[in-house]
Order: sequence, then C-alpha cells, then structure tokens
Amino acid sequence: MPHVDEFTGYDRGMPDEFSVLVNARLDEARLLLMEAADGRPLCRIDDGAGHRVESIKFREGAAAALADLRNALTTSGPPGALDRATAKWRDDLARHNARGSSTAWISYAQGGLAMLEDLRSTMAEEHR
Repeated sequence: MPHVDEFTGYDRGMPDEFSVLVNARLDEARLLLMEAADGRPLCRIDDGAGHRVESIKFREGAAAALADLRNALTTSGPPGALDRATAKWRDDLARHNARGSSTAWISYAQGGLAMLEDLRSTMAEEHR
C-alpha cells in the first residue's frame, strides 16, 4: 500500500511519471556536463576558455536545477515543486543580471531556468 503524506497529499510509494522524467533528465544533464568539461573538475574551469565556460556553466546549472527539483519532490508533489524551483531559478537569474555577475554565473542561472521551463513544456505537452 502506498504511503500518502498527510500534509501534502503526495504519494511517496512508487515513483510517479514526473519523478522518473526528472531522474532521467538529471542523468542526461550530468552526462552532458561531464562531456563538456572533458573530465576536468568544474572548479578548475576558468574564464580563459571563453565561450566554452559559458556552455559548461549552462549545463552545470541545468543539472543543479534538476537536482534541486528532485530533492523538492521528496516534500511536495510535482506541480508545487516545479513552480517553486522555477521561481527560485528565475529569481537567481534576475539577481545575477541586476548585480552584473560574471557571464559564468549568468550562464549557470540561465541553464537552470531553461531546463525547468523545458521540463514544464514537456509535461504540458504530455498532458494535452
């Protein structure tokens, strides 16, 4: 018998379709990130690589956003978790733009937000 959280109403039994999709996207995002970094530690990648850094940081942000979302799914259902994660990443991007952060930070935030918005679009298309 599945366990339904009494506060959120979220079924914590078998993984739902959304959780499976998030985990698959996270695995793919991590693989793309590792390939882009050529096996180098992310903390060792500097701005000397130019646009390559932006691409790597974009992919790192995508993976981080999916990891955040997966963690959020342990306490709430898909719609609420996705809404909160998207708002967080949108706020982060706005903050980095307003502060004039480096292109690496902006790319990171853009990657996270883009991944969550793409996930939202995918879910909307599947539920038409």
